[in-house]
Amino acid sequence: MKTPREALLLGTLLSPIGYVFAACECGYIQNNTALWTSTLHTNFTQVNTTNDWAVQERISPQNATVAPYGITREIRNVEFNPASSNDSLKAKDGSQAGLLLYVRSKLETGSDGTLVPAAEIRTTRRDIQYGSFRAGIHATNVKGTCGAFFWYLNDTQEIDMELLSAGTSSNPSYLDLSLQSEQSFLNGGNVELTPAFKNASLPFIASEGTHEYRFDWTPNKVSFYVDGSWLYDMTGSAYVPISSGQLILNHWSNGNAGWSGGPPKADAKMTVTYVTAYFNSTDAQSNANFQQTCRSRATQPDAMCAILSPAFPLSSGSSGRVAFRMGSLFGSWRPVFTVAGFLYVLFDVCV
Repeated sequence: MKTPREALLLGTLLSPIGYVFAACECGYIQNNTALWTSTLHTNFTQVNTTNDWAVQERISPQNATVAPYGITREIRNVEFNPASSNDSLKAKDGSQAGLLLYVRSKLETGSDGTLVPAAEIRTTRRDIQYGSFRAGIHATNVKGTCGAFFWYLNDTQEIDMELLSAGTSSNPSYLDLSLQSEQSFLNGGNVELTPAFKNASLPFIASEGTHEYRFDWTPNKVSFYVDGSWLYDMTGSAYVPISSGQLILNHWSNGNAGWSGGPPKADAKMTVTYVTAYFNSTDAQSNANFQQTCRSRATQPDAMCAILSPAFPLSSGSSGRVAFRMGSLFGSWRPVFTVAGFLYVLFDVCV
């Protein structure tokens, strides 16, 4: 079996990203109730490299008891396709700009069996605990794949938003929402047998455009949204994760008729235009730095920033990228440094 590897995407931006951030040293406030101390913004329409994500190169061997085929995640199946200088949404070849995640139709055979070539990237940060996470995704119209945006620690702590391409071109399209847990693990990985699963219908055809897929994770609940509209809540201590982990985007197939289907009969492409995450960290040094910087800037009007929703434009008709500014919207508020590890902080002190 091939040893798992990660290829770091190191480099710089092609050009300045077209959105404006305030200073935000005291974090990002959401709905005037939750404060997130850290942020990760990747505009895939404007970059050809980034050190925030690592491309995965690893194999899930063929196992007939699981699915007809295995999966090989390969660097070649992750392509940067930035916008041309003349168009913020189109690449030089006229296609939609963004990160391209491919599932290939030509299978590969080796010592690990017959494998479907797939794509996966993960954040290099693994200290992400609670937050609001958004991705702009244009689903494929080629049947036989699964495209996913999710948070992951292990097979018992996972938050999933998955687009099965068998249903991305239908009207309505469907989106699978789930929380992997100890219970789903004991069910052989079948999360559909637990309360933490929802097959949600969407008010659009997912393969016809880019939409924002989002989940908000707090200690007691995970809420799912599309284009800023609420879809579903999942609760319960047996299901809601409590640890830190990382964000993952992937596009894959293993021929399982009950899930991904496929393999696809033609190369299938999922396009990711951006990921925007606001979260709290379990890293002690990151939290210490945050508190020190915030205290030095707490009286400034732009020290805390309001989160907009959706966080990014979905079409060329959108004006601006994203602008955060507290101003007088919330008055004079300050963060409370009493919750252990800054894992989840409420704004409840007004001065």
